[in-house]
Parts: sequence; structure tokens; C-alpha cells
Amino acid sequence: MTQNNSRNIYFDILKGVSIISIVLGHCCNFLVKYVYLYHLAIFFFISGYFYNYNKYAETPFEYIFSKIKSQWKKFVLYSTFIIILHNIFYELQLYPEYVQGLYGKRE
Repeated sequence: MTQNNSRNIYFDILKGVSIISIVLGHCCNFLVKYVYLYHLAIFFFISGYFYNYNKYAETPFEYIFSKIKSQWKKFVLYSTFIIILHNIFYELQLYPEYVQGLYGKRE
């Protein structure tokens, strides 16, 4: 395997640490107060470091609309699939009681 010399391994490690921190923050309640101190700041730092003014600043709306145009079909299909699954699981009462309690009492 060859390594691309233009990549900085330290930023790859930093991105990995921040992704793992987000997962731990969402999964482990006892880590929330520690992980939330730094994980979002890492993402802001990395995105600001890699921001390319020449690529995005001239036509920001054109860039945003091109991203929306290429992703909206996937988003709609995924959302529809998730909503259908949610409704099926709810009707089959596969959710735990504390989740079903969020929707009110079942009759």
C-alpha cells in the first residue's frame, strides 16, 4: 500500500479521535461531560484548517445547491425508508415502553 505524501497523518488521527469521541459521547452517559468539552471544537478546527477560499468563496450558493441537487434523492429515499420502519415497529410494539410512552397511551 502506498501513502499519499500530500496527506498529513496527524489530521487523520485527529479526525479519528473526534469521531470516536462523538460515538462514545452518544453511547456512554458517564463520558458525556468530558467528551463534550472538546469534540465539537476539533471538528470546527479541522474544517477551518481545510477551508479552501478559492474553491468555495467565489460561488458559495452554487456549491451548496450542487450538493443539495446531488443528495436530495438519497435523503428522501432514506427518510421514507426510516419512517416506514418506524411505523411498522411502532405498530408491532417492538419499541421499549419508555419510547412508546413518548407518543402517548396506546388504545
